[in-house]
Amino acid sequence: MTFPLEIPCEQHRFILGKKGAGLKEIFDKTNVYVRIPNQEENSSTIQVMGETAKIGEAITMIYKMVNKNFYIFNKILFLHY
Repeated sequence: MTFPLEIPCEQHRFILGKKGAGLKEIFDKTNVYVRIPNQEENSSTIQVMGETAKIGEAITMIYKMVNKNFYIFNKILFLHY
């Protein structure tokens, strides 16, 4: 199954992680593949592909990565100014 998920482009890096570590973590724990569009595509839609039973777990991981890192990024930015 393939599930499209809307995540703002500026937050894709939080899913990728350093050298793809975020994507690898998702795959290792759920056996679900996540395709993030490249910058030239300028698309906010990522594709989550795998067994239906595991996609929910992968999506939960994605949202946790985005929310945690976006919060930290904004807190650092706020404290900087």
